[in-house]
Amino acid sequence: MASIKHNYFNRMLWKGVPVLIVTLLIFFATYLWLAAERSPRYRVVLCGVAALLLSRAMSPQEAWRQINWDTILLLLGMFVLLAVISETGFFRVFGTWLIQRLRGHPTAIFLTLPMLAAVLSMVLNNIAVMIFLSALTVELCRHIPMDPVVLISSEVCAANAGGGATLIGATPNIVMGTSLGYGFNSFLANMGPIACFCVVIQLGVYFLRYKKSLSNTRPGADSFPNQNRALETPIRISCRVVNILLHVDWKTLIFFMGLFVMVGALQKAGLFGRLAQLLLTVHCSPLFLILLFLWMAAFASAIVDNIPMAMSMACLIKEMHGLPGTPPPGILLWSALIGLTIGGNLTPIGASPNVVAYGALEKLNIKVGWRKWAELTAAPTITALAAASVLIWMKYRTGWY
Repeated sequence: MASIKHNYFNRMLWKGVPVLIVTLLIFFATYLWLAAERSPRYRVVLCGVAALLLSRAMSPQEAWRQINWDTILLLLGMFVLLAVISETGFFRVFGTWLIQRLRGHPTAIFLTLPMLAAVLSMVLNNIAVMIFLSALTVELCRHIPMDPVVLISSEVCAANAGGGATLIGATPNIVMGTSLGYGFNSFLANMGPIACFCVVIQLGVYFLRYKKSLSNTRPGADSFPNQNRALETPIRISCRVVNILLHVDWKTLIFFMGLFVMVGALQKAGLFGRLAQLLLTVHCSPLFLILLFLWMAAFASAIVDNIPMAMSMACLIKEMHGLPGTPPPGILLWSALIGLTIGGNLTPIGASPNVVAYGALEKLNIKVGWRKWAELTAAPTITALAAASVLIWMKYRTGWY
């Protein structure tokens, strides 16, 4: 029986139509449906997965294996931890303390939160950082008349760039670093300076764009809540498992699982292998190939989540290693990771912190839309990628990789 099912799912599709074509059509249809935001994201992705299964492009067993359970379980743990912390009133108390220390000054808050996101993402995974900061930012914006969408998008950009500085800061770093055998010190020495520079560049672009609106924003009457009063408020600690599980963002987890299956279908259909073959046939200078890796990874991760893209790029670097005219794997690794971590800013599904932050806003009925997200993140992202290209060129010329 098992062999019959296996053969059923591996037959040629619809009178010889290639699996890759069918998979691409389903993927792009799902992507356009997501961008239109006419339906909840998790339902759209589940429809895409169902289409893949019904079209026999994947079997249920293959779809199950495509899910990165390490990431899903990490997210689940972070959501549970966030629910427990929220029950204790931590965000209310910490938000009150932060407002008082910054005197409720909008500019100070606008600069502090993204920098906090970048620094924390260097020592913690940036997914966990954005789960924490999204809740904190919304709490702060209840006291100060600031747009939480602008703040959270700037934090996402900083978290993605800052997380690129270390091996543990971003999931693509973990995937590619462990696959290619690069350790924590190598990441810190090679990615750290570039990541810090990109954080400053992105924050500078955000600040210049919103400087005028920040100067016109004044703290409201309730911008300085009494911290002692907040601490005296009864803190409810619930030990009921059901109550905690109800606070988990299950829709975001389902969306992640569906996204892994969709990208896994592209990988199974041979899309990334074909791209590797295409790159290997292109006769170009090593420097051009290095920069091509950066920009290709950046725009690809804007369309596809950068975690499965990291897996594909790691395989691509392994395939190219040792071939005539191919740059050293180290410089290709750093170039690809810069593109993956920073380029993911461009869309709400480009990187895991984006998905988490976007989901947090949706949960509070704050509508963003893909167009507005791109308008907020495009300028700082493209500027940071251009600056990073110059730094990568310098690394290659000096041999520091």
